[in-house]
Parts: sequence; structure tokens; C-alpha cells
Amino acid sequence: EEQAAVGSGVKDPVIAGFLSSKCSRSRELGMELSFGIEGSLPEIVDPKARNGYITILGNLIDNGLAAMEDTGRKLLEVRFKVIGNTLLLTVRDTGTGIAPEIADKIFTRNFSTKGEGRGLGLYLTLLTVDELNGTLEMDTGPGRGTVFSVRLPIADHLEEE
Repeated sequence: EEQAAVGSGVKDPVIAGFLSSKCSRSRELGMELSFGIEGSLPEIVDPKARNGYITILGNLIDNGLAAMEDTGRKLLEVRFKVIGNTLLLTVRDTGTGIAPEIADKIFTRNFSTKGEGRGLGLYLTLLTVDELNGTLEMDTGPGRGTVFSVRLPIADHLEEE
């Protein structure tokens, strides 16, 4: 079960609970949310950093789920890999991909293909990644889904071991 995978690899109870709620949401939508965790994400003691992780994960997961509304295979893969003092987070959807003409606009505040009053999620994600001294990359194309890759330095935000 995905909750067990999250619980064993994500030591932060707030983040683990948040991811568990996203599993429930994806099931309600008839979509599969899969987690893969290499290494262990320790507890994040800095409240600003913890909120940042939730902002990043929440927006990337929500966008991935929304991208798959009209596709056959609905699989969202969330991967955590802890390499030394860095967390590599990837979120891959089986959606239709992002058209090249809008790919460079999706991180712009208030830009949305979903209508008025939208377009904050990816903007806030990029802002938060920057605040946490991380990087964000996107690989997408029509018909092949989208992969967001985030690298975050975790040493600054961890519990003392």
C-alpha cells in the first residue's frame, strides 16, 4: 500500500500525513498515485521549510492529477531520492504534456489554461524552490506527459541526528 511506502520513507509526520491525503484524493478521482523512495526523508524541523515542501509537493501533485483528467492511463509517480545532503524530487504524470508555446509561461503568476482566478500553483512552486535554494526543471512534450524535477538542499532543514 502506498501509505506504508510513504510512512517508511518519509520520517516527517506532517509531510507523510499530507502525502497520505493526496493518495486518498487520487483514489477518489480514479487515478493512481505511486511513491518511490530511495533513502529516507528525515523530519524537517524548520517550519518554513516544511511548509515549503508541502507547497511544492501539493502543487506538483495537484497539477499532475489535473493534467490526467482526459487521458487513458492515469498514473502519477512521485519519487524521492536522498543523495547526501540533497533531496531529488520528481513528479511524473501520464497526461497530454504541455504545448511548447505555453511551456515557458506556466510558472508566470496568474497564467492558467483552466480559466480565471487560477495560475498561482506553479508560480508559488517556483518561488518556494528558489526560497529553499533549490532548482526546478521541467521535461514535457505533447503526448508524453510531464516530469518536474526539484533538487533541494536538505541539510539546512533537518533534525540533528
